[in-house]
Amino acid sequence: MSSQVWEGLDYISGYYSLKSIVVNADGYSSSVSRKFNEDGAGVAILLCKLGVHLKEQGNGRGRALLLKSIRSALDAHELSPVNLLSVDALDEKRAQFYEKAGFVRTKDRPLRLYMSVKLAQQIVAA
Repeated sequence: MSSQVWEGLDYISGYYSLKSIVVNADGYSSSVSRKFNEDGAGVAILLCKLGVHLKEQGNGRGRALLLKSIRSALDAHELSPVNLLSVDALDEKRAQFYEKAGFVRTKDRPLRLYMSVKLAQQIVAA
């Protein structure tokens, strides 16, 4: 588990938290699930929480914090390889935020989204 907090002048301006999870191949594309083990299980880094203070919303802070969380997930991947990055969006609006960043919805859980490690690496390199 890893967490990061951004502090403003007199408030917490944003935060995120990551942890490793085991995911089942159901709902993932075949290009992703073929990399899972023979039992259909894969390892993901889950973005558990990501939040931005109301005063900081609308100025790119959420996107910057998401990119920072992806970088942290890739750092963890270097130490202990994973199959993908994952997030459970709270609602449709937030799911669309993650889609704009390159995450893809699973087939069976529309608020669970994932991103391949390869794409994550391309995004942070850009």
